[in-house]
Amino acid sequence: EMVCNQDWVGADAQIARVGDTAGNSTTRRIAIVDGVPLLRFDETDKSGGYQATVKTDPPSTVDFAVQSNPAESNLEDLTTGQVNSLSLVAHVVHWTPESKLDSQNSAQGPAGTEIWRILALVAIVAAVAEMLMAGIFSASK
Repeated sequence: EMVCNQDWVGADAQIARVGDTAGNSTTRRIAIVDGVPLLRFDETDKSGGYQATVKTDPPSTVDFAVQSNPAESNLEDLTTGQVNSLSLVAHVVHWTPESKLDSQNSAQGPAGTEIWRILALVAIVAAVAEMLMAGIFSASK
């Protein structure tokens, strides 16, 4: 939300991320919310600079910046309960600065079956079987 000039109420604003092409802009209308002229724009999924061009005569340009939510970058350790629930659906590797991930992975067994080898073997068997069957059925009798 951005507080705007009172004279802009009812005007449309074209909003784009700085550096984006003109086709990536979005139009929003400036409205009164609780007695305050506001431009609401919630499509700020990328951090950086944005530019709002208000369709007035002449057009007015307002630059603003967006930063990511610091709560989304929380680096606190997971609780034991969170680790346990995560380990039900994923292979959890406990890492410390002194540990090596490859040794933890091999000590607990393979993280997953390497299915590509099985699929390659099946493809080779199918190709050989196809050649044999083609030779048998295409031979003149």
